Amino acid sequence: MRGLFTFCYSDEQMQKLEALGIEITYLPEESLTVGTSVAGYDFLVCFNPFDRLDFTDCQLKWIHLVSKGVGHVPRFLQEDPDIVITNNVNGPSVPIGELIICYILEIFKSSKLFYRQQEQKLWKSNPDILEITGKKICFLGTGLIAREAAARLRPWNAILIGLNTSGHEVPEFDNVMPISDLKKVLPWADVVISALPATPETFHLLNAETLRLIPQGATLINISRGSVIEENALCELLEEEHFRGVALDVFETEPLPTDSPLWSNDRVIVTPHNALYSDWYGQRVFDGIYENAGRFLAGDELCGVVDFKKGY
Repeated sequence: MRGLFTFCYSDEQMQKLEALGIEITYLPEESLTVGTSVAGYDFLVCFNPFDRLDFTDCQLKWIHLVSKGVGHVPRFLQEDPDIVITNNVNGPSVPIGELIICYILEIFKSSKLFYRQQEQKLWKSNPDILEITGKKICFLGTGLIAREAAARLRPWNAILIGLNTSGHEVPEFDNVMPISDLKKVLPWADVVISALPATPETFHLLNAETLRLIPQGATLINISRGSVIEENALCELLEEEHFRGVALDVFETEPLPTDSPLWSNDRVIVTPHNALYSDWYGQRVFDGIYENAGRFLAGDELCGVVDFKKGY
């Protein structure tokens, strides 16, 4: 069994894969040249080398993406019935779940205000501080990231509501409703968190109309895809001081243009699509590869199989 890797892991980790009976070829993704052949390989582990790979005489049966996003996969691979494509399901869920809580606390505790006061050596108290206790927190999307965040919020006595495609139950939430009820739920929320994939259905789901349904003084967080929020509409509401705070890790255009008003708004936290990283991230990514490699060799169903009709 031959595997082509465009990302390298530790010697010990690679040896674990080889012990399964895999012959590994490592070609660094950043060094690949146009026309690199995939002929003779049974599977591919990569991020986005597709424009430099030659798929003539392709024998691939499995492609594993080290990313959670899948929009960069060429259509001919998406539609190939002989290739199963999986993505990095577990790697980013915990660090992003933790960052969601960090964002909430930063906004609720007015951290940016106190950071500015520290720079100014200004000793001034501020009673406008919130607790998570009793707050109504609405997750758009109830996948692994949302579930990790919700599980960590549970001991803080928040009310946790999830919206997903069908409204099917998810144990980490107090209640789950269909995403079609979005306009009913938004006026009720103290915190709105987007954990949605980028699909035609989620494009600008939070737009001029729906953003204004979120109550004055609420908190908005996006750790999923920048296309979910219509940024121009968001900026207009920020000018009106509609939100207590907004935390964004993803944007419609990345890198975020230097002239974007989001950079300088005191109510906005900007992070550069950095939510997935942690000291455990690499290990979790490898664990997903290792588990699926074992399943692939055994002929078992793989974890994290992408449904391109759904977009995730």
